[in-house]
Amino acid sequence: RPTPAPLAELQRTGLPIFLFAGLVDERVDPTLLSGLPGEVVVVGQNRGVHLPGPVHVFPEVSYEVLPAWLQAADVLLLPYRRNAQTDSIQPLKTREYLATGRPVVASALPELRRLALPGLRLAEDSRAFRKVCAELGAAITRPAAPPPQAALNSLASWEEQAASLLSFATAAG
Repeated sequence: RPTPAPLAELQRTGLPIFLFAGLVDERVDPTLLSGLPGEVVVVGQNRGVHLPGPVHVFPEVSYEVLPAWLQAADVLLLPYRRNAQTDSIQPLKTREYLATGRPVVASALPELRRLALPGLRLAEDSRAFRKVCAELGAAITRPAAPPPQAALNSLASWEEQAASLLSFATAAG
């Protein structure tokens, strides 16, 4: 699957990409999205929740292209508030996220504690959430893209490329 263009741009920063995909409503704790060590991306419909800057917000995407968004991220997030409503849910997206092979950081909801699935890291509070994200982000190694001019300077000149091709054709022939 090709990487969605917005995430390809963010990958060029060399920073880890933390992504939440889904409905942003009263169950989501926006404070868990601040202070993460990388690019924070939210993909989905927002029902009036104020998200901290600098979160990159994108509209809802179809189920056909959602896997490409998830695969392009480094860490997937389930940043839920802890309250009576969320303490009784088991987010279906947990298994969808884990199917990507990406690590998942989630609020320690009771149902998620019972799952104890590999790749799922639970955080009891915002401090723990940031700490786990920092640990996972530190393990991401993606070099930043070189500036365009540096990339051009690294290419051989036309004369060097022609000489190389001529040498190859002569040797083959």
